Amino acid sequence: MLKLKHYDGTESLDTFLHKFQTMATYLQWTEADIKYHVCGCLEGAAGQVLTDIAVDATSEDIIKLLKTRFGTELQKERFKAELHARRRHDNETLQHLYRDISRLVSVTRYSSCTSSFVEFNPKKTGNKTNNSITNRD
Repeated sequence: MLKLKHYDGTESLDTFLHKFQTMATYLQWTEADIKYHVCGCLEGAAGQVLTDIAVDATSEDIIKLLKTRFGTELQKERFKAELHARRRHDNETLQHLYRDISRLVSVTRYSSCTSSFVEFNPKKTGNKTNNSITNRD
């Protein structure tokens, strides 16, 4: 059985919306179904969005407001700066570092970074100060 999870604004909005749209397509929801299901999924800070919309708002209106408040579009520059400055912390595993960098690349859609990140080879650089993965500041 398929079940929608609630969205409270603390997790990734893009992930929630992707799952939501996939389910809506699979179950062939109408516009009204989409509107009422998205409203039913919202809790906490995300649920406050419902107080700021008109009664006759469409699902598109609600999703647009969610993207404005909880999406990453307006925060791309912050994520790019965070990605640029990201270094491995003490006692941080490489797997955790990789997941965090992958998340930042995903939310910034920073294409110039992905190719250099994928092609990174510490044996070729020979300079540990340029190695953001093993360099611990």
